Amino acid sequence: MAELDLKRVQSELAAAPLVSPWPQELAVAAINDLFRHAGMPAVSDVLWTDWTKKAHKLWGEQLGMLAHFLASSSLRGFTLLALRELKDRQPDESAQRSKVALALREFWAATEPLTAEMIRANQFRQEEFLRRWAEAWQAGIKGEKAKESKRRLEQLDYRSTLKEFDQAEAARKREAEARAKALREAAERDAAARGWRE
Repeated sequence: MAELDLKRVQSELAAAPLVSPWPQELAVAAINDLFRHAGMPAVSDVLWTDWTKKAHKLWGEQLGMLAHFLASSSLRGFTLLALRELKDRQPDESAQRSKVALALREFWAATEPLTAEMIRANQFRQEEFLRRWAEAWQAGIKGEKAKESKRRLEQLDYRSTLKEFDQAEAARKREAEARAKALREAAERDAAARGWRE
């Protein structure tokens, strides 16, 4: 089973800073070239166009970051190995196309809230992005058992962090509203008591 050497890839990426974002057309060509190099069918133009129109708004940024990571690190070699393993499991070209489309769709969905800047500059978001890429191809992380990898990905999940933040913000808002209501009621009682005394 293919295993992503996460520490090695992160070290390589630290040594290959991104000067400017990859344009979408170049990123698509680089990723399709990777599939061809693995002996797999390239992602169809129809599917790329569909994602361009329907994918989340950060998709283009993530696509550019993925292409940069593949071109600048051993993530490319890992991905080639993972794709070749997928090809061995799915010898039918139609099944390969379906599996690739599903894996990419799941990857884009799982990384939806991550901006290119977050992936580039934040070590945790970069790790999450790379782990999601390995997860998309049903690959492991070097030196980790599957349960450890899953637990670490759950810890890193930015979507969960955003959800927890939204819940905390909603709770804070409810508490503030309850406090304001209690203060209003206390002020009304005080005003009524003053009025009665006068």
